Amino acid sequence: MRVKTLRNSDFESECFRLAQMICDDGFRPNMIVGIKTGGEYVANIVGVSFPDAKIHLISLQRPMTTNKQRIKGLIKILPIWMLDIIRVLESLWSRFHRDESPRSIKLPESVKALPTMNVLIVDDAVDSGVTLNTVVSELKKVSPGIVVKSAVITVTTPQPVIMPDYYLYNDSTLIRFPWSMDMKKNV
Repeated sequence: MRVKTLRNSDFESECFRLAQMICDDGFRPNMIVGIKTGGEYVANIVGVSFPDAKIHLISLQRPMTTNKQRIKGLIKILPIWMLDIIRVLESLWSRFHRDESPRSIKLPESVKALPTMNVLIVDDAVDSGVTLNTVVSELKKVSPGIVVKSAVITVTTPQPVIMPDYYLYNDSTLIRFPWSMDMKKNV
């Protein structure tokens, strides 16, 4: 398990690499659904490669993200090596305490009224896979005629509930994204 830091330009390059992978596969989405917050950033950059695709955003937050909000001040003062250890420990803990309970999401009306089309769901990472699985399932329920594919930058666990169709890393790489709470300006 390792931690990789992506600054803004590195993040953009990785998103374009992900988009190229999707293009090379021949999938052309009519709609890109980004899972906030990280998926919103990925969707906006991947969407550049698919200018005819409409981008829609949905919200779903993992419990661990809410817990990190509580220690935000501490995160700012810890050295990067300690933050890397915390990321690894958090990932290991979540592997053994996976919350597979269904999450409730509210799909926008524009998404509910989808005709037959290709939909690409994007997020920054798949940890347990529960969030991605929920979004895929809900989309297929409301519009069984759509083709749904998913793309993420990294898959952080060996056996997520659902494996995305496209990903750049599947080797337990934990990514520190530009918007991460533990991103340091000078590291």
